[in-house]
Parts: sequence; C-alpha cells; structure tokens
Amino acid sequence: MADQGEIKAAEQRGYNKGYAAGKRRKEDEEGGHAEFWQQAFLTVLPALLDGHTWEMDGNKVVSMEDRIELARRAANAAVTAATMQ
Repeated sequence: MADQGEIKAAEQRGYNKGYAAGKRRKEDEEGGHAEFWQQAFLTVLPALLDGHTWEMDGNKVVSMEDRIELARRAANAAVTAATMQ
C-alpha cells in the first residue's frame, strides 16, 4: 500500500502533466490565431490599398497608416468572428 508521500508525489506528477498539456494547447491555439490573423491581414490589405472610397470612424481613409489600421481592424474582426464559432 502506498504511503502519503508516494500519493502526494503521484498527485504532483499528475498535476504537472495536466498543467504542461494545457500550456502546450494554449500555445498551439495562440500560434494558430496569430497565423490566421496574419493571413486575414494580408488578404484584405490589397483591397484597402486599391480602394479610394473607404471610411473609418467617419473619416475618409487616405493615408497608408489609415489603410493599414483598417486592415488591422478587419483582421481583428476576422479572428474574433472565427473564435466565436
């Protein structure tokens, strides 16, 4: 029969394995979100660079910085929508 020390050690090993697995899963998910965000950003950017009628916050988008900001917002919205499903 196992003594208290052995039981505690086994519990700690189990906890450590579960913690490590959860940490790996979270890192995998974050990496997937980063890749998806980058893909969404790069997909929408050409359309925003070519367009001349875009508006953001009620103002016409004319500068490169504004176009990049709009692409960033679109990528953020895509990631948010994808994680809600």
